[in-house]
Amino acid sequence: MGRQAVRQWFLQGIISVAAVAMFSATAWAGTTLPQRKAGYWVSSMVMHMNMAGQAPDTDNTPMITAMCTDPATDLKVLTTPPFAQCSPPDISGSGNTYTMVMSCKDPMGGAQPMVSTSTFTFASDTEMHLVSKTTGTSMTGDETADSKWQGSCPAGWVPGDVGRMQNGSIQKNANVLKPAGQ
Repeated sequence: MGRQAVRQWFLQGIISVAAVAMFSATAWAGTTLPQRKAGYWVSSMVMHMNMAGQAPDTDNTPMITAMCTDPATDLKVLTTPPFAQCSPPDISGSGNTYTMVMSCKDPMGGAQPMVSTSTFTFASDTEMHLVSKTTGTSMTGDETADSKWQGSCPAGWVPGDVGRMQNGSIQKNANVLKPAGQ
C-alpha cells in the first residue's frame, strides 16, 4: 500500500471517527463530549505519513474536506466502527480539551497495531482544532486540522455526506452512513 493509499485510509478514519466522536454528546468511557452544531463542516488538514523504507513525507499541502451532519448521524457513525480492525476509541478530557486514543491493525501488514493519539480543542460548538500522532511498526504519522461550521448543508447534501476539495471546489464523494459503492 503506497503513501497516498495510507493517507486516504487514515483520512477516512479521521472523517468518520475523530470529528464525529469528538463533537457527539454521547458519553464514551464516562466522558460527556461537546455536541457540534448540525450542518456543513469544512476541515483543513495537513497530514504527514512516514513509511518505513520511503523518503520522509514533507508535503504540507492542506487537504480540504467537508461533512454534512446532524446529531442522529453523529450518533450512528459513532456507534459503527469505520474499520473492522480498529478498537473503539478511548476518550478522556473535560471542558474544551479531549484526548482520543484508538488502535488499528497496521494497513501495511506490520506485526504491531498502529496507535493514534489525538487531542481536540474546542473554541465553541462551531470550531475545533486537532493535533494527532500515529505510531506503528511500518509507519508513523502526524496531523493538524482545523474544522469550522459553515452553516446549513449545501443543496443536494444530506447528513452523512462527505467530500474533498477537487479542482477548486468541494465535491461530494461518499456518505459515511452507506456502504462503499451505494
